[in-house]
Amino acid sequence: MKRIVVSQYGGPEKLVLQDSPAQKPDPGQVLVHLQAAGVNPVDGYRRAGSHGYNPPLPFTPGFEGAGVVADLGDGVTGLEVGQSVYVGWSVTGTYGQWCLAASHRVFPLPSGLSMEQAAGLFVPYFTAYRALVHRGQFRKGDKILIHGASGSVGLAAIQWCVFLGLVPWGTAGSSHGVQRVLNAGAVGCEDHGETDYLNKLKEQSGGFDGILEMNAHLNLDKDLDVLTVGGRVVVIGSKGEVSLNPRKTMGIEADIRGMVLMKADEGELEETHLALVQGVSRGVIRPWVGKVLPIKQAPQAHELMDRSPSEGKIILSTEI
Repeated sequence: MKRIVVSQYGGPEKLVLQDSPAQKPDPGQVLVHLQAAGVNPVDGYRRAGSHGYNPPLPFTPGFEGAGVVADLGDGVTGLEVGQSVYVGWSVTGTYGQWCLAASHRVFPLPSGLSMEQAAGLFVPYFTAYRALVHRGQFRKGDKILIHGASGSVGLAAIQWCVFLGLVPWGTAGSSHGVQRVLNAGAVGCEDHGETDYLNKLKEQSGGFDGILEMNAHLNLDKDLDVLTVGGRVVVIGSKGEVSLNPRKTMGIEADIRGMVLMKADEGELEETHLALVQGVSRGVIRPWVGKVLPIKQAPQAHELMDRSPSEGKIILSTEI
């Protein structure tokens, strides 16, 4: 069997396809024969050893994928050999034809989704749900501003807002991206490259009860200017330090809350999966696959991700 291995930190050329026999699952683990894997920016950070990510070498990238259960470790219940599933936070990485994962991070494939769609579910949809529900604790009718809403996490957040009865607004980096955000269900969207775009959004909306922040190093101080009283900013991503005036939080009693998907517990993961199943069945959750590439083209997938981060989810097919 084949899988991608990173033996040295560096550029996309460090993603090397190698032979790798599948391992036997330990107790509580599941062996999945993968058909597809999702590509995410964090995969690039880990490959490069940047932004605080330096996994032990060698390693196989990838946090999400979809395939068929091939073997079950002792004590695993609720799954069957031959069952179609999707995976999050695998033990061995998902850029390959197999992976091992803890059983509570392997989920039955929602009816109506292809393997390619399901392979890109975990990181964007579980991240967005955790930001809105578990960390943001937003309520029906709340107005939510989603920065970078044309990316995969942002589009997932818009769909979750529709599912949860929240009111989504967004920002994007181009007119094409703005239209994509509006088509996804946002009430309004502005190009974040334009002057005074946040004030325009505030005037249109009256202010936001919550903000999902993908680039806190650029926006956090300005976000506080467009929150309503008791508003909350949930920080999903940041590439550096930020300077802000803490007094801005005082008059409106604002909260700034960090989040990371890996802190989700077993109950929260199961809750998110069940919500996904409902959302897919209602036609509200619609994973958007931008491009499918064969796994041998993993380097090209990373180059494409770096060039066009908002052009849809990139999926690797494990067929050789």
